Amino acid sequence: MVNKNNDMETFINEMMEYPKKIGRKLGGPIDEDLIKLNLDMPHVVMLDIITSSSIKPIMSEIAKKMGTSKAMITYLVDAMEKKGLVERVEDPNDRRILRIHATRAGTDIVSKMHSHHRKSIRSFLGSLSLADRNVFIKAMRVTHEIFDKYDDESGENKLNILK
Repeated sequence: MVNKNNDMETFINEMMEYPKKIGRKLGGPIDEDLIKLNLDMPHVVMLDIITSSSIKPIMSEIAKKMGTSKAMITYLVDAMEKKGLVERVEDPNDRRILRIHATRAGTDIVSKMHSHHRKSIRSFLGSLSLADRNVFIKAMRVTHEIFDKYDDESGENKLNILK
């Protein structure tokens, strides 16, 4: 008889290895400019949120998307502002509101990261047989559909990378 709890624990252990495998397959060498900036994952995620937002976000919006506190976002924005990657800008309609904008340097970092990831993914997918590539793409699409389904039901998209 199969123990469902053991099966789940085994699968959880397998899932814990996935980010490492993905990093090895899709990571590749990191641009030296990124290394010199000493950016942690929360900084990178925040930069991506800021640059992909059509309306530049306020800190509480960033906090909600990252699943963390406004105090932590203030700390991250302060650090990124010192590095010249973001700036606080008054909202043109309400001076009490400060919006977070990526500077040219911040936008360039995100652009470099996206370019690096696209190149790595393209290389990985190109190395697969057509059959394996189709299976992989289908599996990734199903995975995203499941994540999206549960994000929609909760009403929030929390990354929870800081907890």
